[in-house]
Amino acid sequence: MMKFFGKEPKLAIKTREENSDNVLLEPCALIASEPPHSLSDAHKNFVKEVLLGAVCAAVLLPIGLTISYIEYNLRLVLERPWGERTDLGALDFWFVLSACIYSPLIEELIFRGILTRGIRSLLETTSINQSSAKAISAASSALLFATAHSYGSVSSRFFSALAAELLVHKTEGRLTAAVANHMTHNAIITASVALFSR
Repeated sequence: MMKFFGKEPKLAIKTREENSDNVLLEPCALIASEPPHSLSDAHKNFVKEVLLGAVCAAVLLPIGLTISYIEYNLRLVLERPWGERTDLGALDFWFVLSACIYSPLIEELIFRGILTRGIRSLLETTSINQSSAKAISAASSALLFATAHSYGSVSSRFFSALAAELLVHKTEGRLTAAVANHMTHNAIITASVALFSR
């Protein structure tokens, strides 16, 4: 039996001997047994991924705040800084737009899209198996993301970046859930700064 796009069709291809009309069925004439996904299915999947990312951000926020609190207290005890803190100043429209929409889109495209896939494809050219290459590329990209966002708690950024990598893996390589997670996280932090920094 022939494979189409890596899958075996559910309908068998008849040979000349098996076909009563003595006509060889062409493989490309086989219609897939599953109907093509409709546009409404694509919208449903998109909404599910956005909700998955938002729920992930809501679940990870208390964990990240707890880790940040522990690191903050350890920093006070050890009297050495673990990263730089920046004062935000006045929140204006462009800052909110950049923090909540523009930055998450660009950062997820760079870290989860280009960097993770680039490291994985580079590792797959070596003797490393595919699952190890995925894990190493996800951890490497998460570590680079955490060091780029090293203000405050590096470890909480690392674990949130790993969660975003898992979202991308769970959604078969699509960035929608990871972008929604990042946007929700940044919106919560921006709203917290606006409400509590006065």
